[in-house]
Amino acid sequence: MAAGFWSDQERAREVVKELKTLKGWVEPAVELERRINDLRGLAELLEEEPDPGMEEELSKEVTAVGERLAARAQSMLQGPTTSATRCSRSTRAPAAPSRRTGPRC
Repeated sequence: MAAGFWSDQERAREVVKELKTLKGWVEPAVELERRINDLRGLAELLEEEPDPGMEEELSKEVTAVGERLAARAQSMLQGPTTSATRCSRSTRAPAAPSRRTGPRC
């Protein structure tokens, strides 16, 4: 980023915070897409060469991806959260804040 970017510390913090928020939305979606594509490839291989053990693994992974996708959809419906609201929704007590990362849940 340009040197002028860092001269306004408050604005730089806002931009970096927004970048982290957007990455938090995009990266899990990219990972889910990758897993789905891997599953498609495995399913195609299993059509050509059936393997009961691999079919069971495929079934388990499809279930796991489906659950993750449902969780992401629920998260998207709730909207962006801050670390404080994530902690309040957590079923466990928040950990002590870290100087580098803020509160952990």
